[in-house]
Amino acid sequence: MFVRRGFKNRVFELLHLATYRLLKLAPVPLAFDAGALLGYFSGRYLRKRASEVSRANLAVFRPELSDHERRQHISGMWRHLRRILTEFTCYKRLRDNGWIEMEGAAAR
Repeated sequence: MFVRRGFKNRVFELLHLATYRLLKLAPVPLAFDAGALLGYFSGRYLRKRASEVSRANLAVFRPELSDHERRQHISGMWRHLRRILTEFTCYKRLRDNGWIEMEGAAAR
């Protein structure tokens, strides 16, 4: 089936590619901090619906938290997720510098 891709999607793809390439060139700590910052803004402005669902779920499972604390948890979640995704841009440097070790077939 043919999927029609609009101009907006292509612009986002180019932005993602440019961000990936820039983070790949940045020092590892700076790349992680930039990833956390991107996660904060992504969750706050681009993933509003997902943030609302997460906040509703937290209200059910952690009713003792105030609304402010729920917002802090959701913000921390987005920062953490983006920081993890940023690791993929730095993967080779993390491995080459001995920050991570690989075992098994993937280590070859």
